[in-house]
Amino acid sequence: MSGESPERTWTLPDSLRELTEGGTEDLLKELLAVFRADSTERFSLLRRALKAGERHEVRTQAHALKGSAAQVGAEAMAKSCHEIETFAPGGTPAKLSALLERAESQFEEVCEAIVRVYGD
Repeated sequence: MSGESPERTWTLPDSLRELTEGGTEDLLKELLAVFRADSTERFSLLRRALKAGERHEVRTQAHALKGSAAQVGAEAMAKSCHEIETFAPGGTPAKLSALLERAESQFEEVCEAIVRVYGD
């Protein structure tokens, strides 16, 4: 192994990092807290929609999660949510469930990284 880490879980985009430069780290922390709370709720809605076979709602929630993940630099999570969105109309429930589990795991990793850097 070369010592390099696998795909990074989370890298704060420069546009958000700039928020901390003027002493406005509290604004960044608030934004990240909103991301965590909103994503938690959306994953719950997505899981319910998947169980109910509501493909349109699965796609809608995956799309929203993809956008917010990309905005905060959670690229792997955004990619997984994009896959859910893409496969929502015709993917098997097993495939969608596996993608959802991966996205939720990536979300947990992002949350852990956020807490390590910025606290609760």
